[in-house]
Amino acid sequence: MSQPNVPNITPQISLTRENAITLLLASIALEELGLGHIVNTEAEKIQYALGTFQGLTQPVALSDLFLLNTSIQNMLQTVIQKEMLLCDTLTRILDSEVSTGPTGLTGPTGTTGAAATGAQGPNGITGSTGITGTTGSTGTIGATGPVGVTGATGITGATGETGLTGATGATGVTGSSVTGATGLTGAIGNPGVAGVTGATGTTGSTGVTGSTGSDGITGDTGITGPCPDCPPGPTGPTGADGIGPTGATGATGLQGITGFTGATGATGELITVNNANFITVGTQTENGTSITLQGLSNILLTPNKTYFCEYNAEFSTPTVGRVASAELRLNGVLIPGSQTLSFPTAMPLGQNTPTASVSGGVLFNTPASPNPSVLQLVGFPPLGVSGANFSGVNVRISEVNAVNTAPVTANNAAIYGYGYVNVPYNTPIPFLEAEVINGTGISFSQATPTVISLAPNAIYFASYNFIECPLIANLPVRVLLTLNDVPLYQSLSVAPPLTDGESRSGGAGSAVFHTGPDTNELKLVNTNLEEIKFVAANVNIMQIG
Repeated sequence: MSQPNVPNITPQISLTRENAITLLLASIALEELGLGHIVNTEAEKIQYALGTFQGLTQPVALSDLFLLNTSIQNMLQTVIQKEMLLCDTLTRILDSEVSTGPTGLTGPTGTTGAAATGAQGPNGITGSTGITGTTGSTGTIGATGPVGVTGATGITGATGETGLTGATGATGVTGSSVTGATGLTGAIGNPGVAGVTGATGTTGSTGVTGSTGSDGITGDTGITGPCPDCPPGPTGPTGADGIGPTGATGATGLQGITGFTGATGATGELITVNNANFITVGTQTENGTSITLQGLSNILLTPNKTYFCEYNAEFSTPTVGRVASAELRLNGVLIPGSQTLSFPTAMPLGQNTPTASVSGGVLFNTPASPNPSVLQLVGFPPLGVSGANFSGVNVRISEVNAVNTAPVTANNAAIYGYGYVNVPYNTPIPFLEAEVINGTGISFSQATPTVISLAPNAIYFASYNFIECPLIANLPVRVLLTLNDVPLYQSLSVAPPLTDGESRSGGAGSAVFHTGPDTNELKLVNTNLEEIKFVAANVNIMQIG
């Protein structure tokens, strides 16, 4: 480490203020150089322990790594404390005045404004001075008088009025609580045809009518009037009707014969009636006839169909920090947007083999030829690493556009992009083209490569994945979907940080959301403050309501 070159300072100090400040800045720079050597030494310790530094033939034991980590951590804490002191010293030096220049020349005095003075009047006649009288003799000082009586204490003044109470501060805004989106309701099959209703049974005969009750007692005749020639008097009231016993109810007729039950109607077809789940050991679930497994690697699909496929694969490597990739191929050709990278392998707790997993998904159409189409999942171990092993694979595939039906997922799309593109903060990631677009509810144009247009007042499910190269060490990359530039926070995905910044990492996310009544634009946005280099991106969208 170089030594500071300080001039010889005699007892009669001849340094100027500028020289003193320059020497202070030079001393800070030399201390920073020394700290840099210390940090470099700690880095070389790590390289030596990990075997990347020349001279090590045996790997370091795990206990030694722990001791080395503690030593380096203590040293870096000391370096950080020293950096804070140097930063404070540098700030104070930069805030001080280096030197004071000479006082500038005084500017010329301005001319005095004109002010007219009136003519002076004539002086008056000075009067004659009177004769000064003789000074009289000083009289004797009189005796001091008695102290007067102390007066009564005055009345205490009235208490002043109490000041007005200050206004109450405004209540803080209540934070909003976002409710998660409701899960998708499975599609209901068409109801079967109702069976033929059986014939109505014969109505039973009416029971015999009961006998009529006897007449009531006739009322007494009214008294004859005294005048035989007079007109007759009013007729007396009619006697009450006689109440006879009610006849017995007739017997109930026999019940008619129940008609035959009609045949059960055929069960309606679901849009996902054709689906399957394949695992490493074979087929776990297989419904319908348009998806079948041939051998252990070929999935046979019906032509002119739309499928949605998801996969995940677990793998192991001899050493930690390795990255594998996987992709889907249809008839031997890569399906754009299906390729993904794993997180770096790590050592799980209680195991002795580094493992990681890779997952992805894509929407795609099968061509008319060949019949059937062959779907394959292809894995790529880390470059230059032998001994990598794919230990578990799971593939889930569903047909989402059934023939002779009009499902809500008739509107679906798969849009992808690839190539090295630098994307600044809060800027959408551009796409290249649409691999699949069915229906009119989703549209994409290369003229606006960052925008996916959606129909108004609809419900969509969107999933995405991406591969990026941050170019900055230890930087996690955050990506999410936005609808009309409003973040869909449930879709946030974070790619893990990389120690070198030059390798590739990736992530995936999804969201269910409603569109508004007007224009709706879906975007995939980089939310890092730093500019990120994106290698590939893929979005799968289905209208579900």
